[in-house]
Amino acid sequence: VPCYYKGTSITFKIDPGSNPNYLAFAVEYINGDGEIGSMQLLPSNSKNPLVMQPVFGATWKANIPNGIKGPYSVGITSLESKKTVTAYNSIPANWAPGKFYISNVNF
Repeated sequence: VPCYYKGTSITFKIDPGSNPNYLAFAVEYINGDGEIGSMQLLPSNSKNPLVMQPVFGATWKANIPNGIKGPYSVGITSLESKKTVTAYNSIPANWAPGKFYISNVNF
């Protein structure tokens, strides 16, 4: 069922179990078909994206190698439409478990 959150950007809720070497977050308020097909975490200090894995529901995770730091951009690809959006620098370098971070994009 398509969802549309008028005037709302994609929001990331950092999982309470996240730490500097493991980052997991729920993705909220996605317009369109609502199903995430794939996600990449794009560190600001690396050219290599980190492929994220689904954990449960809309929560995705990535293992963070030593030396990789934020801010992080997040690439999200829709499962059905295959459209991709990138939420640039949406998760700050000083992110904290339990916090919400609002992007400036949506489908």
